Amino acid sequence: ISIDSGDNIAELPLSAMSDGTIKWLALITAVLTSRDIFSIEEPENYLHPWMQGEIVKLMRSTFSDDNKKSFILMTTHSESLINYATPEELVVVSMSMGKTRAVRVENIKQLKNEIANTGFGLGHFYISNSLTDE
Repeated sequence: ISIDSGDNIAELPLSAMSDGTIKWLALITAVLTSRDIFSIEEPENYLHPWMQGEIVKLMRSTFSDDNKKSFILMTTHSESLINYATPEELVVVSMSMGKTRAVRVENIKQLKNEIANTGFGLGHFYISNSLTDE
């Protein structure tokens, strides 16, 4: 990989980079070059929890409400990644009686209050199975 700072160019072989750094570079390249639709499964793999939040912020800013045609589908089981999501962004998918079921959180205002009062993130409520009526 070549890094050009304007005054200097540094070259670094990919083999000298961590898996997380390589994944980060691949993710941001994919996000920044795809404007209408983006789908990724488990983006948290190999990423530091702080960088998981950065990828969520990057996706929000890249796929803004200004572009009504844009669509993001991100799947995860990661509590830390879900902590960066808002209740409005979350769709919980489960298997019920042999069928796939996808539901949004029903009581968003109550959930936001609970997050604010307890200090637990959205991921905690997902892991504790508190986000659906099952």
